[in-house]
Amino acid sequence: MDQIEKTLNDIELELKSDPANPSLWNERGVGYHLIGEYDIAIGSFQEALRLEPQYPRAHYNIGNTYLETDQPGQAIHHFLLALEQKPDYIPAINNLADAWERTEHTDRAHELFLYLSEVDSKNPLSHFNLGNFLYRREKYVEAEEFYRFSLKLDPTFTDAYYTLALCLHKTASNRDALQQVLKGLEQDPGNEVLLELKSELKKLHES
Repeated sequence: MDQIEKTLNDIELELKSDPANPSLWNERGVGYHLIGEYDIAIGSFQEALRLEPQYPRAHYNIGNTYLETDQPGQAIHHFLLALEQKPDYIPAINNLADAWERTEHTDRAHELFLYLSEVDSKNPLSHFNLGNFLYRREKYVEAEEFYRFSLKLDPTFTDAYYTLALCLHKTASNRDALQQVLKGLEQDPGNEVLLELKSELKKLHES
């Protein structure tokens, strides 16, 4: 937090001598977002966009802040504007899918998560996010496939071991779920959520 505040102070000083610099306003917004000052962050991004309306990163960042403050409609608007300027902007596509899901446009969200798993196929996070979407829809067998693929790409991905174990638990495969938890703990022995799930699954296995 101290480092972020120091960076913000430096940006404020730079803006005094260069107030028409959209990049500085964007960076100011990112800093205020990180410390939870979302209204100030939005104002900073809006100033960046006033100075440079076709600024994909500022549209992406303000979209993230709107998403964080539970304004998914506004977020969708800005993610789409970012993608107009930069169609291959992977983080914007992913967060647009999140926003669509929050507004109950699940078909659009599914389409985007699936698209990302294809165009960003070497990124384990793209498969993991699709798995999470399917998990939230209670499509556990389908979700399991994508969690396993993300772990094939990155065997150290502890979050994927956790969610895969949850999927297996949902389909009554508690022994297999425990095995996935143990694999995750091999990567991160102190992982609290994995340790908690291990305890719960061992109780079920022993009962």
